[in-house]
Amino acid sequence: LTRPGQRARSLLRRNPPFIRILVTLLYVFAALLILSASTLYFGITLSTLPACHATIIVCLIFYVGSKVVMYLFLVERAHALRAPYLRRLHDWMWLGMMFVVITGFGTIAGAAFAWPIAEVGGKAISSDIPPAADGRCRIGIPLKVTVPLLTYDIFINIALTGVFLWLLTPLVSFSARATSMSPASNTTTAIDTAMMTEMNYNVVSTRPAGATSIEKLVAKSLIGAVLVLFPTVVNLVLLYHFKGREFGWLCLSICTLDVTWAVSVVHWLTVDPMEMEGQHPSAVLPRSTARSGEQGAGVVL
Repeated sequence: LTRPGQRARSLLRRNPPFIRILVTLLYVFAALLILSASTLYFGITLSTLPACHATIIVCLIFYVGSKVVMYLFLVERAHALRAPYLRRLHDWMWLGMMFVVITGFGTIAGAAFAWPIAEVGGKAISSDIPPAADGRCRIGIPLKVTVPLLTYDIFINIALTGVFLWLLTPLVSFSARATSMSPASNTTTAIDTAMMTEMNYNVVSTRPAGATSIEKLVAKSLIGAVLVLFPTVVNLVLLYHFKGREFGWLCLSICTLDVTWAVSVVHWLTVDPMEMEGQHPSAVLPRSTARSGEQGAGVVL
């Protein structure tokens, strides 16, 4: 775990890294969702149609908001690895990923806000199915929106994580060569030594640590992607089973679980001092091997 107050102090710096701000926003979204859900369920209760309708709007606001911040985190992480010293508007990969996120998720999220489902006591809002008359609050979004929304969520998480891992391949290759025990040619040894010397690294003592850190980052990225997708897949299955109309308490619970679980995973991904307080793994990558051709050392994730 990070030292007490470490992240809070990092945000008080004059120019905190943008990726730190995104992680903090995820914490804020999770806290506000928990507070809002508790107020709606235990304070206002879900016994009236306005309260029921407010519940689905709150779920959508914080779900969509947290997902947008999560996507920005994944995009920014890839940009920081690929071209940290290149302006974002000059990075074609950053522009492409942002276009996919904004157009795809923005369109589907807009449809979700346009057709929310809320019903209680035989009264309903935007429901294409006759509402039940049992007096219980049911909320959701139509299946024509639910399936694309959650499917896109799964796809974009896999795609952005895949891009990040693809960008890490030069680091993995470089570390594997650096830590290899097999005899290297004089030319390869000379090049590796020159690279490490230029970056002020000790050739003998730094290679194992760098390789271990990169392997750890790859493993954590893969595990994190799977963990983030788990509640999303569960939510997709439940919404499909209930035809887009879940009980209010169930929808609030799953929405809260999804957001807070994503925050927990991101926290776990970023607690490594190498990623949050230390040097970026691209510091062990010589500038000539970066995919963008730009300088890539000293980035903080």
